[in-house]
Amino acid sequence: MVHSDAGREACLYVGVKINIKATQRSSERLYSSATKHSVSTPMLMDCRPSESPAFVHGRTTQAHFDLRFNTKPYSLGAVAQHEQVDGHLGAHIHLKVATISIPDGVMAEVEVPPSRIEQSNKGYQEDSYHVGVTFDLHEFQDSATVKLNHAQLGVDEDDLVDSKGHKFTIAKKLMSAGLPIYVYEQNDIEQLVAEETDAVKQALEDTSVGHEAALDDPMGADISTELSDLDA
Repeated sequence: MVHSDAGREACLYVGVKINIKATQRSSERLYSSATKHSVSTPMLMDCRPSESPAFVHGRTTQAHFDLRFNTKPYSLGAVAQHEQVDGHLGAHIHLKVATISIPDGVMAEVEVPPSRIEQSNKGYQEDSYHVGVTFDLHEFQDSATVKLNHAQLGVDEDDLVDSKGHKFTIAKKLMSAGLPIYVYEQNDIEQLVAEETDAVKQALEDTSVGHEAALDDPMGADISTELSDLDA
């Protein structure tokens, strides 16, 4: 509408109403669809420690990992989801432990189940579900004849499903880097042999392990690991 007053320039006022709609979908449905798409593929997104490998000094008696999924995982083929407990989920998560036997130098690998599982979810972040797993390493760290070399997390993702029965996958970046592995530096095979008694060294002198130990100790002197005041 144009209003004109005598002696004044005319002013033009236009009222415009604009409606914006997504093609064939309301904004509510569009947002809902995007939210569902983010969790349409159940996935193990990340795992702490993120380093692979992570070097450990000292004889720690536990190994802990924090797994982050984009939705809550359940055990495939177990009891009904509402009846599942931590143990069902723990059946598909393990620690691959590599050991070396002293004095024969034989390498072995065993799978250790988690000793504790903790699940948590932040209510405001639906696509971040955490599963903390802890493994007990006393059996290896307290042994005088079996030494721990390294330990790597293992997850049977094909045996995990979401609430709709869809199987989990592992994120590409995590798959390419490999699941985290702890390397126990103090258990270097040559160092372990070199630290043993003369009888052990004599028994291994004709083996490849013994030769490597001799190279590290060319003078044949006894090598011992220094202990801190706490260790002593």
